[in-house]
Amino acid sequence: MAERLTHERRVRGGHRDSVKKMVSELEEFLASIEEHDSLTVSARLNQLKRSMEEKLETIITLDAAILALIEEDELARAIEEADAFKASMYMALAMITEKLAVESSAGASPPAVTPRVSSSSSQAKLPKLTLRPFNGDVTQWLTFWDSFKSAVHENDAISDIDK
Repeated sequence: MAERLTHERRVRGGHRDSVKKMVSELEEFLASIEEHDSLTVSARLNQLKRSMEEKLETIITLDAAILALIEEDELARAIEEADAFKASMYMALAMITEKLAVESSAGASPPAVTPRVSSSSSQAKLPKLTLRPFNGDVTQWLTFWDSFKSAVHENDAISDIDK
């Protein structure tokens, strides 16, 4: 059992080192982001995000296996250590998500002419607006907020009461 615990910790350590390297690459890339075109920025950020999400799943699985093998007196320290590392990963993923949102909004060209419909015109019955509910996952917050903001918050056609 001690051999398996040692092996699981080494495997997790390797994955954590890989994540630390990805975070360093992310920081370097974000520092030099102006040097790259928006397609390169978007592609690199998406690649880093996907890789980090996969590593996060692997590390969570390894953490669970390690917690099942360790002694009770080490349990609290191991949980705190695992939570701290996961928090740093969530922070990096949130930075990527936010930067991708900024890049996509900056890359989208505004329409040349925006037709305005008089607010006094009759209200047409539209299909029910459905938004994916926010489940509390930090990595999904910006996606939810962007959808909500564009569909409801900044929609002048919806009255304040309906909002």
